[in-house]
Amino acid sequence: MSEDPKALGNDAFRSGEYEKAIEHYTKAIDAKVEDNLAPLYSNRSASYLKLDRKEEALADAEKAVEADPKWPKGFYRKALTLQAMEKYKQAAQVCEQALKFDKNNDTIRRLKLDCLDNVTEFDEYVTIETITPGDGKTFPTKGKNIRVHYTGTLEDGKVFDCSRKKGEEFEFPIGLRHVIRGWDEGVMKMSVGQRAFLTIKAPWAYGDRGAGGVIPPGATLKFDVELLSCD
Repeated sequence: MSEDPKALGNDAFRSGEYEKAIEHYTKAIDAKVEDNLAPLYSNRSASYLKLDRKEEALADAEKAVEADPKWPKGFYRKALTLQAMEKYKQAAQVCEQALKFDKNNDTIRRLKLDCLDNVTEFDEYVTIETITPGDGKTFPTKGKNIRVHYTGTLEDGKVFDCSRKKGEEFEFPIGLRHVIRGWDEGVMKMSVGQRAFLTIKAPWAYGDRGAGGVIPPGATLKFDVELLSCD
C-alpha cells in the first residue's frame, strides 16, 4: 500500500473507514502534497458527509471552491452537502455555478433538478450562511428554551438591534411564534455553538407593516445569530 497520505485516504474511503480517511486527507493537506489542494478538501468533505458531519463537510467544500474557483467538482461537492442539509435552493444555485464551467455535466444537472423539486417555502424566504460551525448534533425542537446572541441589520447595513450591546443573551422558547417566523424556523436548523447569518425576507419577518418605526415595511433583514444553548 502506498504511503502517500492522499492514496491512503482514498483507500480508507473506499473501505468505508471515513474517520481514517479524514486523518489521511488532513495530513496531505497539512503537508501540502499537491499545489492544488481543492481535490483534497473535496475528498475530506465527502468523508465528513458520510459521517453526517454536515457543517464540516460544507466548510471543506467551500475551501475546495476557494482553492480552485473554476473546478466544477468543488461546486458539486458543496451542492451535495447543501442538499444533505436540506438547503435545496442554495444547492441548486451552486449547481448553476458549476454548470458555468461544465455545461454538459449530466450529474450536476440532475442534482440541480432534484434540488429544485424540493425547494420549500422556507428556501424562498430564509437563507442561512454559516460563520462558525456548531456541534452538528444538538438542534432545537419546538418548545425548547434557547439562548442566543444576535445582531440585526437592515439591507443597508444599519444595525437596529444587538443583544451584545444590551449586555444580555436573548432567551425564548423556539417554534411558538414568540419571535418572527424566519427566526423560529431558521434557528431550528442551527446546532448549538453555530454562528450564522440569517437573511429573512419580509413575509417571514415584519411583512408590509414594518416594526417600531425602525424596520421599514417590506424590509429584508439580516441577523448574525449565535446559538448558545438549547434546554
